[in-house]
Amino acid sequence: MNDSVAQAFLQFSTQFEGKVPYMYVDVKDLVTVGVGNLIDPIELAQNQPFVFKTDQTTPATPDDIATDWNTVKNTPGLPQQGHLAAKPLTKLMLTDDAIGQLVAQKAQANEGILKQTPEFAGYENWPADAQLGILSMAWAMGPAFAQNGHWPTFRAAVAGLDWNAASDACRMNDDGNPGLTPRNIADRVLFRDAAFAADTNNGMDPTTLQYVPSGERATIQTASSGGDVSFLQQRLVVLRYPDVSDTATFDAPTDTAVRAFQTDAGLTADGVVGPSTWAALGTVLPAANA
Repeated sequence: MNDSVAQAFLQFSTQFEGKVPYMYVDVKDLVTVGVGNLIDPIELAQNQPFVFKTDQTTPATPDDIATDWNTVKNTPGLPQQGHLAAKPLTKLMLTDDAIGQLVAQKAQANEGILKQTPEFAGYENWPADAQLGILSMAWAMGPAFAQNGHWPTFRAAVAGLDWNAASDACRMNDDGNPGLTPRNIADRVLFRDAAFAADTNNGMDPTTLQYVPSGERATIQTASSGGDVSFLQQRLVVLRYPDVSDTATFDAPTDTAVRAFQTDAGLTADGVVGPSTWAALGTVLPAANA
């Protein structure tokens, strides 16, 4: 993967999965740790460098790890209570460095499996945003999600390096699973960013990730003006919303495009660009400001 993807992957994934240093049980009754990393069966847990919470340095033995693992696995009702319910039941944890290594190792392993899908074989040469987009899908569904004839429309788009079409076809089924919705929004933006970066007319470096957390921006709406409005308009152009241009004034075409984006993203279509809309938009800067 491109260096920019490797550097961003942990932060990107954490916004959807959280980062939990102790063992807990997910909704499928599987023991989990870190950024949604399964450590079930128990041997997977015993391969991790757990330490005691008391000093965060003393290494845990395989027996220590087994004790924590069996405690969370066998506590009735724990999956329904969320990860915080497991915190007082556990004595061990992974450090931030250990979680980072675990996530990086899993992402690299996912890459190898993704490339076994013929349409994904050119993964190493994709724009960075496309790499992060498909790694995101693999994190949620498993890296073999498109094998055995599955996801034909998405596979065809990727095979043709048509990242706009990939953006339109990348939605995972989030019916009954609202936790997937923010990831779907981000993936859609990532593939549209990939299309923008791959277009040589835009002067972008496709090996540099364009999508990054938007940070704190002012809430803006009709009649607003200034740098945040200009930035918003740049994003809407990249994401292929029509009739928008960079005027630095929140005009009627911008309002129409914002409401359309909010509807597409499953947000309240009120034309107000606040924290949730900024987060969904992601960020991309023109080459001159990159």
